Amino acid sequence: MAEREFYNTNDQISFPFIHGDPLGLAPAATLPRQGIVDAGFVMGIDSEFDVETDTVYLHSFYVSLGSVFFDFRSTASGFGSHRFLFNFPVGSTAFGTTCYADATLITGGPEEPSVGRAFLTVGDLTGVLTLGDTLWTLTGLLRVEPGLIQTEVGSFISSVSAGNKARCCPAACGVPSSSSSEIACDPDGIFLQAQGLTGDILFREGNNIGIQLDETTNAILFDALIGLGEGETCEDVIIDGDGEDGFRRGETCLTCGEVIRSVNGRVIPGGKLVMSGWPGVEITPDPDNNLVYVTLNPEKFCEVTE
Repeated sequence: MAEREFYNTNDQISFPFIHGDPLGLAPAATLPRQGIVDAGFVMGIDSEFDVETDTVYLHSFYVSLGSVFFDFRSTASGFGSHRFLFNFPVGSTAFGTTCYADATLITGGPEEPSVGRAFLTVGDLTGVLTLGDTLWTLTGLLRVEPGLIQTEVGSFISSVSAGNKARCCPAACGVPSSSSSEIACDPDGIFLQAQGLTGDILFREGNNIGIQLDETTNAILFDALIGLGEGETCEDVIIDGDGEDGFRRGETCLTCGEVIRSVNGRVIPGGKLVMSGWPGVEITPDPDNNLVYVTLNPEKFCEVTE
């Protein structure tokens, strides 16, 4: 960030916004350029941010008796109902004060760092405070400099679901055991038949089975439906109006034997996760210890690959 004197002597700067974007406000006024002096935004994997077409912009700000709120939003498809809301207390906000914020729904709710994280640094808020106790909306798209926006979309892994994770592979139909319970088969699937149970009984949801307690009738309700219950299914179930009861099987269904089921919650076709190293990124397998190392080599960041 530039020194304070730079901002005091240059009233026409645009940073951290793109030069030439409008500063007009509704109701009629002009946003002082010295009010915001630095910013940074990390668009999370759930934002669906596209670096080629999307941007982050200042939507509005609100001046109250005690605080100034800056509302930033994005054109990313996964960010449409979210915002970054920064709160700066009027009495304790000096030049260079920085505020951090995670994305939240515009209608309120918990912070969602998987959608985005950001910081905002203010400069001289004097011109902003004089605008009064009003919600001010930008009359044009005041965009943040692209260099201040980072994205985790397509380059960040938060979870990998391996093929050996418990899933809904049906158990083999067996011969009645010596106990009072047995696994039996019928044309519609597999069910567990139990008799003579005593003591405390714990019911646990399985794949495609939901359990609810009806306190009104003092009853336990078991509901068999695709997608209910615990655990992952072996197939990608799509809810729509094409199939029976609104369900049909996806075209990229995976069998229970696939090595990798999903990355960041998205199904990997064929169950094969391919990791490619760009300049400066080295991927080294260690099969003896069932590990894969991803390391950075800054000296090779600028190498050109054929």
